[in-house]
Amino acid sequence: MNKKRLKRKQLEFNLVKCDLEDTEDILRVCNQHFNNKFVHASDTTSSNDPPQEPEEEDREEEVERIDEEPDLNERAHEGANKKISKESRSLFKKIAIKTHPDKMINLDKDEKEERETLYLVAQRAVADDDLATLIEVAAELGIDSGIAQDTQVKIIQQKIDFIREKMHNIKQTAAWVWYHADENQKDQIEKQLTGQMGFKRKI
Repeated sequence: MNKKRLKRKQLEFNLVKCDLEDTEDILRVCNQHFNNKFVHASDTTSSNDPPQEPEEEDREEEVERIDEEPDLNERAHEGANKKISKESRSLFKKIAIKTHPDKMINLDKDEKEERETLYLVAQRAVADDDLATLIEVAAELGIDSGIAQDTQVKIIQQKIDFIREKMHNIKQTAAWVWYHADENQKDQIEKQLTGQMGFKRKI
């Protein structure tokens, strides 16, 4: 029964992550339309001003940042000053061993790419102390997380709740509410934006 509960919770986790991706995609559209129509009074840059070209030194620094290839272990250790749980560190080590190049010599190209992708996901997760995602990666790699199934369910549920709260907050933003309002509601919302919230319409 616990195994089935865990499987259902993992499926729910994946669905919620897909919902978040969709929500963030929609938010980008909302922000684009919103920013084309409104500017906040605190924004000192005129909407009619042409975009400023970066200085030559700034461009060179930007190129350097893009060209720099981070060390494979850098992402995992960039959270060294953060409080990363022992469970996250331990599970990441198991994932790193399973996805080490020496362990992938006999795998085909697709399998190697899949494991490399999972390793990158695990790197981000351990830096963020995201144990739920590490559990998911471990499951995909056939790794025993060493964490009791009931505990895994609770950890994944906490992550699901966090993601749902994030989506809820996205849908409360001015850009989202304005974009999804009907025409009658938009008039009222625009009055609030320009009258109470410090926005002004672009000319």
